[in-house]
Amino acid sequence: MCPVVQQGTDCPDAPYAAALVVEDERGREAAQTESGADGSFRVALSPGTYQIIPQPGENDMPWAQPVPFTVVAGEWVRVDIAYDSGIR
Repeated sequence: MCPVVQQGTDCPDAPYAAALVVEDERGREAAQTESGADGSFRVALSPGTYQIIPQPGENDMPWAQPVPFTVVAGEWVRVDIAYDSGIR
């Protein structure tokens, strides 16, 4: 996360520790978790359709869009979440 992005200057993605809420297809909370400093997280869920609701940081920044995903029995699902600082 770069404070100000300037043309010609790289600003690579970086891991972000965040609070996450998982909702089932009816919008009910199925789980809560936090990602580690390296951005990784794991949640054991029953097969079904869900969405992760990333919780915003302090003062609502950074923020991220909800991410839908489907869990299949016996498989792990990779879900990538892209937080945005809103700074341009």
